[in-house]
Amino acid sequence: MTHQKVATDHQNSDQVMIEATRRLLMTEKAWLGESFVSILQPIGEFFDIDRISLCLFEPVEHSFLQVNQWCHLGVKPRKIQVFPVKEDASQDILKRLQSGPILFNQLQHEHLDKSWLSSLANDSIQSMMIVPILKQGEVMGYLTLENLRRPHDFIEVSCASFDVFIHVLQLKLTTHLLEEERLLQKEHFSSKQNHQYAFVANVSHEIRTPLNGIHNALYLMQTTDLTKDQKEYVEIGQRSADHLSMMVDRILDLEALESGNMDIQKRSFNLEDELVRLIQMHQRSANQKSLMMNLEFDYGIQHDIIADDKKIRQILSHLLSNAIKFTEKGSITLGCSINDETHHMVFTVRDTGIGIPKESLSHIFDAFYLPDVSDRREYQGLGIGLTIVKQLTHLLGGTLFVESELQQGSLFSVSLPYDVGPRQSFEQLQSYDVLIIHEQKPSLLMPIFSSMGSKVCDEISISNQRVDIIIFEVNVKSQDALNTIKETYGKHDVIMFALAQLDQKRFKKMDGILELPISRMMLLQRIMRTFHELHKTVASQYTKKISGHALIVDDNRLNRIALESILHNIGMTSLLAENGTRAIEMVKEHMFDVILMDIQMPHMDGLEATRRIRSLGTNSSKVPIIAVTANAYFNDYDMLKATQINDVIYKPIKMESLSQILRKHLVSVDTLHIPDELLVFDRHDFLKRFEGSYDIAKEVIMTFQQEYPKDLEKIRSAVQLRHAEQIISAAHYFKGSCAYVSGKRLVWLLNVMMERAKKNDLDDMNDVFHLLMKESDELMTHLESMKAITS
Repeated sequence: MTHQKVATDHQNSDQVMIEATRRLLMTEKAWLGESFVSILQPIGEFFDIDRISLCLFEPVEHSFLQVNQWCHLGVKPRKIQVFPVKEDASQDILKRLQSGPILFNQLQHEHLDKSWLSSLANDSIQSMMIVPILKQGEVMGYLTLENLRRPHDFIEVSCASFDVFIHVLQLKLTTHLLEEERLLQKEHFSSKQNHQYAFVANVSHEIRTPLNGIHNALYLMQTTDLTKDQKEYVEIGQRSADHLSMMVDRILDLEALESGNMDIQKRSFNLEDELVRLIQMHQRSANQKSLMMNLEFDYGIQHDIIADDKKIRQILSHLLSNAIKFTEKGSITLGCSINDETHHMVFTVRDTGIGIPKESLSHIFDAFYLPDVSDRREYQGLGIGLTIVKQLTHLLGGTLFVESELQQGSLFSVSLPYDVGPRQSFEQLQSYDVLIIHEQKPSLLMPIFSSMGSKVCDEISISNQRVDIIIFEVNVKSQDALNTIKETYGKHDVIMFALAQLDQKRFKKMDGILELPISRMMLLQRIMRTFHELHKTVASQYTKKISGHALIVDDNRLNRIALESILHNIGMTSLLAENGTRAIEMVKEHMFDVILMDIQMPHMDGLEATRRIRSLGTNSSKVPIIAVTANAYFNDYDMLKATQINDVIYKPIKMESLSQILRKHLVSVDTLHIPDELLVFDRHDFLKRFEGSYDIAKEVIMTFQQEYPKDLEKIRSAVQLRHAEQIISAAHYFKGSCAYVSGKRLVWLLNVMMERAKKNDLDDMNDVFHLLMKESDELMTHLESMKAITS
């Protein structure tokens, strides 16, 4: 063979191996299948090799497993797939492979008998080269080059380009095995998560079911005649149950986040309203510690926000609760601003509390971590609130930042993405002129009114115009001074408001009290409602009442009784079924407007009962069925759709939640219905009026108790005579008394009575009066309790 031919053969072999290496590098998923066989084919054909096979080492089984092979045309594939290695000889064999390729030229059967390849003794192999595949010196497997037709000298194969091919094969196998291990771990983790999810879902049901029973029992007890001590005990029980529910919710939220079973649900909402409600929700806790609650809002925001409002509420609620918990004096400030360019909103919660040690700052978001700030019991807790904040923030694609100094306070900052929602409109207020009486410091309300497009001024900037609205941010010296301001600046139908924290004794002539913080939409509604009450008609949207016949299906007797009581209180009748079978029988016998179906019941669950009810006929296929469950993770909407369940409500059931869902699915009748948000007795408003003086409050209550029967009798007489003017006069007089004792529902109802009388609409006046009597009794019950407290 000439030197030129040898050089040409080497060049050709290098080209074959380089092309094989390139193709090996280019293969991606499933490369160990047909792709790898096609890569081996040109190598085998060029070097005239009969069979090439790839075997991988299984350390647990102490064996080599053949995972692939290529055979020359006319050569039968090997049937043997596994080559066991004796455990006592495994180390010698692996050590032999680690030292480099093993050559069997002029192969003799005794060579095979003494190795792990003894099972190949009956195979007519003439020569073989075993090329080890290593990972950091450890054997992963080997590649065999075999010849069956004649002996073969494998020296020509052992070239630099072949070594490169083997090196790339080692890298590919390493990556492949790592990926397989990752997928196996992922599958194991996913399986473990699914088991945990099922377990937590079941725990959710098992914990919430007795909790729901406690809530229901306390609710039913509140509807009975209780002594002062009994009412106090019930309130303690209710607060304890609420606290336990909150703890359970936090634990379940954390598990849902960590298992990946919490989804993002975006909707359009009024951000300012949400923040004000959050502060109101935490106001009571702050008041108990004499802490100020402040809102710093960017009034440049003129549109709704599209985001997951529920999760934003959870994040901020946790931060506010923490701030109140770790603050003994001073204030809590919730701030909000947005960046319309980056579409991010930034929330801040700043407190003047005890602060966080620097060494704890990097750990405070860890689950169950409690910073060493004090050994006082009130600072202890579950230690998962901030963990939930962190995970919810990351779920929403946001960032979280904290800075703190001991005894100086803490600042938590959360940045979250958002989409722009519908533009907000305050057109109704833009036609009114507003005067704000304030001190030299910046006005609290002027920026709010200005952002709503109102014509707002103060005593310095007002010209000769008269205004529609006067708002007092300061106390006035006397009633005469108040009258002077009204006569000097106000139109004939001007309305006047004062801030709630001012001296209430000076503001008996006020048309309303404003409590801060207040959102612009709330402020608009408050002003427009006052105009309606004093000058116009009552909004018709409050004249819808729920009615209908319900079927309550629950295996727990207490749950059935509590739901029946709640439905009765909102104007509905109901029948009770203790299981799914009985529910089906009752649907066959009666017509229902709605069915409240417990999901987890023995023998036949709520889903199966719903399927059977839907199959009964036309009427049963249309009736709204509401799933009632204690399982916090019952959110499989595909399953609900398949079962034809219309909605879900979670235990423990709150009256306002149930009322909202029923209004969604039932046709309301045009019957007088007092707004749900109005209180029979606004205790907070009542005590503010007397600056917390229980003696004066008690005297007012006793006077009202003595006088109100006479007022009701005057109204009754006027209604019986169908005398519109007397109805207006008597109702107006009684309204003043009810307003003075903060009877919000009675005030609303008396306004309705006067408006109807003004229109000479007297046909249903007897029904209105009967409702007035019922509401008066309710108010008296609350006033009796208040009087007992002041004694």
